[in-house]
Amino acid sequence: MNQGKPIQKDILKDVSGYALPGEVLYLIGSSGSGKTSLLNVICDRIIPNRNVKLQKNVIINDRKELDSRSFSKLGAYVMQDDIIFDFFTPKEALRFACRLKLKVDKATQDQLILKLLDELGLNNVQNTRIGGRRKKLLSGGEMKRVAIGIALITDPLLLILDEPTSGIDSFRAMKIVKLLKRQAEKGKTVIATIHQPSTEAFRLFDRILLMTDGLVIYEGVPPHSLKYFKSIGFPCPKYSNPSDYYMSNILTVDYPKTEKFERKLQFLLDNYQTYIVPLVLEAEGSVILNDVDRDIMTQVTSIREQFRQLIGREILGQIRNPQHLRVKVARQIIVGLLILAVFFGLDGNNAQDIKGLSGCLFFIAVNQTMMYLFSSLIVFQEERPLFLREYSEKMYRLIPYFLTKVIVDIPLGILQAIIFSIVVYFGIGVIVNAWLFFRFLFVVLLIGFTGNVGGYFISSLFRQTETAVLFVPVFLMPLILLGGFFANIGKTQRWIVWMQYLSPIRFGSEALLQNEFSSRTDIPPAANPLNIFNYNLGYWLSMVLLVCLAIVLMICGMIFLKFFISRPQ
Repeated sequence: MNQGKPIQKDILKDVSGYALPGEVLYLIGSSGSGKTSLLNVICDRIIPNRNVKLQKNVIINDRKELDSRSFSKLGAYVMQDDIIFDFFTPKEALRFACRLKLKVDKATQDQLILKLLDELGLNNVQNTRIGGRRKKLLSGGEMKRVAIGIALITDPLLLILDEPTSGIDSFRAMKIVKLLKRQAEKGKTVIATIHQPSTEAFRLFDRILLMTDGLVIYEGVPPHSLKYFKSIGFPCPKYSNPSDYYMSNILTVDYPKTEKFERKLQFLLDNYQTYIVPLVLEAEGSVILNDVDRDIMTQVTSIREQFRQLIGREILGQIRNPQHLRVKVARQIIVGLLILAVFFGLDGNNAQDIKGLSGCLFFIAVNQTMMYLFSSLIVFQEERPLFLREYSEKMYRLIPYFLTKVIVDIPLGILQAIIFSIVVYFGIGVIVNAWLFFRFLFVVLLIGFTGNVGGYFISSLFRQTETAVLFVPVFLMPLILLGGFFANIGKTQRWIVWMQYLSPIRFGSEALLQNEFSSRTDIPPAANPLNIFNYNLGYWLSMVLLVCLAIVLMICGMIFLKFFISRPQ
């Protein structure tokens, strides 16, 4: 900031170049040189706004502009981070992508998967789980090849990769370089960024584009780069790695920038404009991308198939992470036993017991709402990078993705509700009756379902996990206060009383109290908690309103997920 005004920074400055089918073009530069930004421009992944100004012209075959729509038909983009679910195996990851990307029958898809596994050198680990940050089961190079395999499923004409050799040793990096070269030899146009390749890898490069400080200072074949830089006063020492020399003597930017650096940069740019640009302009006219009108991407698969694959993935994740199931079940048992320890022995026949039982039922509504809400609170933050990749590749629509989360949670929610109800119901002094028990169970289940959806709703509002967690008390406080137990709804100020209809605690606690006290004729009307708390909706209307609230939260969650998470920055 400078005197309250933002400082303008040019990330890319008059960048131009070309890429040929049958070759791999490597963008080489130090961190912050603009390599990844250039890839995002080519793929049309940068959305201009009041803070980001962008002027670009990406042309295919000198006639067709490349935008996000045409790129999705022609190309595939492999991000620097390997974003794949840790419980998948390489074979399952490729199969999931195949099912959602290709029109062909499953037998053909399975043959393609086996072919890709062989081509990627993943046969020996095809059934090994990928693993996560805590426990990696595949090497970095193997994970990168899985990510490349997912991109290759549609046989793209244009393959773009951001730092495909980042974080892996030189031996595995060479495997990636050779893999990309084989893909280019099939007629693909391959563009990749790379930081500091080894000498052996550098010799395999078809063409390079050197960048520094958002500028291009060289484009051409690697052998010519040695002659060119030697001619302008930057000779690479014999037996040295050219890329290391370029990085340390030409491409690295020292901050703050000195006058000496600015003079060197201008010198490099002047020579580039004089000697290299004419060669680039002459070659650009001959760039022909094979079969540019071919549509490699299918239309989005049917909603039914999207649900089928997404539900299958969620169920597989739960099966392979049984610890989550054990924790959720144990949590319900522990909380249930704690409630029993506090409220055990109430008989509901005197004012004190009636007050205690009312407090117990209200606490159950609060507790179930909070437990389920926190269970789903950070789901979208954790999955956002993966969701962005798959959503941008049009593998599925937003609605199936969101609803799948909700649907798959239902069976586990039923199990938790049954366990909690069995632990609690028979020891807190309620009327022991089979019909009333099942109504109690139904309320607990629906409170948990609505709380779970509420967690997804809050998760859709925020990009950062910390922000979502900090917002929860602000979200829950009015819902608890207007639940009817702490404040008499009939005497609450009009300007805030409407918020009770946004509270699952309000409807859930009333349903629980209606289930217990609506048929009690032995309690005087003045002492009946339903009259004290102004609970006059009735059991079934409270349940219907809980369902309606869950539906509203789902719709709002999908809307906010669309606008706050699904758009890349």
